[in-house]
Amino acid sequence: MQRSNAAIGRVARWMTGYAGTSMTQPQILASAILIGMMLLFIWGRLRYDLVAIIALLASLVAGTVEPAKAFLGFSDDIVIIVASALVVSAAIAKSGIVETALARITARVTRIRWQLTVLVASVTFLSAGSRTSVLLRCSCRPRSRSLRSLMHRRQCS
Repeated sequence: MQRSNAAIGRVARWMTGYAGTSMTQPQILASAILIGMMLLFIWGRLRYDLVAIIALLASLVAGTVEPAKAFLGFSDDIVIIVASALVVSAAIAKSGIVETALARITARVTRIRWQLTVLVASVTFLSAGSRTSVLLRCSCRPRSRSLRSLMHRRQCS
């Protein structure tokens, strides 16, 4: 315990040298967890999701995050959207559809100018399609339960 308090004290003195004010112990612990997380990301030996879980568990153990609020972020809509996009992109990558399409296109398009044109057009098309689906999904989801039927009939029909 004395070793960890001494280490915390050294980190606090190092960090306060720049800010000019003293930091509280939760601030020091949170900063140490963030620095450790960044070092693990830079090291690159562990997967990013494993590093994030380790940082969350370290925050729980350190007491900087309340146990009741630790996993609330996973219920947010954007987390579910990003997770589903990662699953779909992994499935597409494993299926080999992209490689097959690229093999057919590269056999016919040999000039750099046309390759760039195909690249820009495909990215534009896919970007516009994903934005349209997100906009339609957001516009069809009412903000309050009392307006649900009215909003659904007006925007989604």
